[in-house]
Amino acid sequence: DVRASTITDEMAIVASETLAQMAEEKGLSPDYILPTMDEWDVFPREAAAVAMKAQEQGVARLTTTYDEEYARATAIIRCAREMTQMLMERDFIPGAPEVGSDRVRRC
Repeated sequence: DVRASTITDEMAIVASETLAQMAEEKGLSPDYILPTMDEWDVFPREAAAVAMKAQEQGVARLTTTYDEEYARATAIIRCAREMTQMLMERDFIPGAPEVGSDRVRRC
């Protein structure tokens, strides 16, 4: 997190390019054009790429390297995923509904 003062169009473009690149690396098909939410390894890459663009454009309040931002984002996301998993295992929050279930269709 470089604490960007704004989100620029260029930052949004870099985010979308990172998603597209990850999808291409995993193999595009008619049923797969973007990484799924379960493919969380894309998000640290996206965060690091956007942080670099924010620094390049002068809207970042903090300076970091790609590797530092990637490691930071990975740690934050891993912690959040582990906490969510623990809360689901202890029934504090419901698990995600299966795709195609009534709960998903009603949303």
